[in-house]
Amino acid sequence: AQKLCWVVDFPMFMLEQDGSLSSTHHPFTAPRPRDLPMLLHAVASGDVMALTTVLTDAYDLVCNGSEVGGGSVRIHSKDVQQTVFGVLGISRDEQRKKFGFLLDALEMGAPPHAGF
Repeated sequence: AQKLCWVVDFPMFMLEQDGSLSSTHHPFTAPRPRDLPMLLHAVASGDVMALTTVLTDAYDLVCNGSEVGGGSVRIHSKDVQQTVFGVLGISRDEQRKKFGFLLDALEMGAPPHAGF
């Protein structure tokens, strides 16, 4: 018999040994909608530990103990994407150089989208 399980509630950030934060999935994974205010408050207050409690809108599918697929809802707001980049230590100039095309698309109204 096959047993399926969805794994959810992944943390958005992981605290590294040097005190910096990294993405646990990738820097384009959206926070859970109910965690967005917590993300914004933690950034505004500089509360690094609170940032490690923000959860993502990501998911894995497991069959009989083995991961068979996974994905996430992508950030679809320019402001949220820039906030996440900032948490990860990516300056505004570097954001523009590396991801300007994405930020422009988000500013024009890219719809919510996800992958699996």
